[in-house]
Amino acid sequence: MHRVGALARVAIDSENQDVLRSAVVFLHATLEDFLRSLAMQYLVSAEESVLNEIPFAGNARAEKFWLGKLAQFRGRTVDEVIADSVRQHLNHSTYNSAGEVAGFLESISFDVKHVRDLLPEVDAMMKRRHQIVHRADRDDDNRPATLDLEAVMNWITATNKLMAQILALASNREAITAVQGALKQVIDALEKAQKEQKTG
Repeated sequence: MHRVGALARVAIDSENQDVLRSAVVFLHATLEDFLRSLAMQYLVSAEESVLNEIPFAGNARAEKFWLGKLAQFRGRTVDEVIADSVRQHLNHSTYNSAGEVAGFLESISFDVKHVRDLLPEVDAMMKRRHQIVHRADRDDDNRPATLDLEAVMNWITATNKLMAQILALASNREAITAVQGALKQVIDALEKAQKEQKTG
């Protein structure tokens, strides 16, 4: 996000629309990189039905395979093969709309209601990035479209808030998982003590 902020500051100082356009492209790239990093953390330990949508490392799409396909993975653990497959899959993943972001968050069991209010601004940023990258930011009359500095600043703010909220939810989820693990250990110890007491 520092690079995005630096570009925005240069655009403010120079009033250069192309620098502002660059900030939008970097903002989108930063969000995509953040989402891929998050996906890597969660998909490597996902359940079977989620992993079934991810192709084996080296394959273009998820499909059924013959046992012989596993030969290329000899000497590697299942966890290593899953991590490599997820990493390769994510290297080709993109998020081009707020709907895709929401769908991704739901696929890793995040409740989208916590970020729903930020998605319209993020979606507007993604649509404008698409116009910048694929249409050279030209309008219907083939003239360069004007990019509003205030809109870009709103997109930067919304994207920052979105990533911060997702990180907070991830931290809470990890804390809850840690507490659940500790409680399970206590319950297991109590049950073991009760059994020993009954038999002793």
